Amino acid sequence: MAPTDSVVPVSEAASALAATSNVMGGSPAAKQSQKRVVPAGGAPGAAVAPKRARGERRVAAIIDAGAAVFAEKGYDGATMTEIAARADTAIGSLYRFFPTKATLADVLFKRYAERLFEGMAQLTEQAASALPLPSASLADALIDCMLALQSDRAAAIAMLDARDDTEALRANFRAELLRRIGALLRTAAGASDAYAAVSAIVLLQLLKCVPVLAGGETDSVKRDALGRGKDDANGRATGISRRSAFALAGTMEELRALTRLYTARIYAESADSGAAGATALAQGDKKGRSKAAGKPRAGGASADANGAAGDAEKA
Repeated sequence: MAPTDSVVPVSEAASALAATSNVMGGSPAAKQSQKRVVPAGGAPGAAVAPKRARGERRVAAIIDAGAAVFAEKGYDGATMTEIAARADTAIGSLYRFFPTKATLADVLFKRYAERLFEGMAQLTEQAASALPLPSASLADALIDCMLALQSDRAAAIAMLDARDDTEALRANFRAELLRRIGALLRTAAGASDAYAAVSAIVLLQLLKCVPVLAGGETDSVKRDALGRGKDDANGRATGISRRSAFALAGTMEELRALTRLYTARIYAESADSGAAGATALAQGDKKGRSKAAGKPRAGGASADANGAAGDAEKA
């Protein structure tokens, strides 16, 4: 039977989501080397790109399973065997598509970045259309976007924690995300460049609370965020208390309301700033016209003087 898949370099497989290649800044090796199974006919360090729909579905299942396992157990705690079992695929098939755990982690991060940036791009495009995007709708759309990407975000954080270039990667990703949020605010609210840049920082901090309050983070992260919960005598986490769990359910709605209020403020401040700028411009133009109207023309004054001199000579 003729092979249906072609062998491609790992770098290409890891760059499948090319829209975020400028954010990733390359794919350095993970801190710990990972054992891998090389498929028959495959070369070490090579991944296989699926050619058929069945292969694409299998790869998608592996990526989803990897996101879930990374989110639950972290990068170091996750194993390729568990990911294969979660994806209901053979371990050899997993290594065929993803030769190392680091390769899979890179693709997971890029998928999260692409989905998040695509969500921002869609909102910006909507805001630029003929139909306006109300501030409340913008706030809800941003929160819903973060809710939809909870699993991907948790996996991305787990991957970042295991990389050598975490600080640089986080900085690049954050800078790009702030740039896109700022562009969205300039388009939707008419915010100035300076105000959009400041507002984007505050808005991003609000959005980062979504996974914690919605239950998309681990118990330890929730306990740290809420300041509740303790470890038992053996150091095991006791989890979120019932009171804390109840608080989480209500705080998510509070966060949504707070985000709506802040986006409404951005719209209002941008509108006031725009109106003030237009008023100042109009007043400046009016003053300029008044000065021009009250100033005598040089040619006219000269003609009048010459005429008066001629009359005097005649007299």
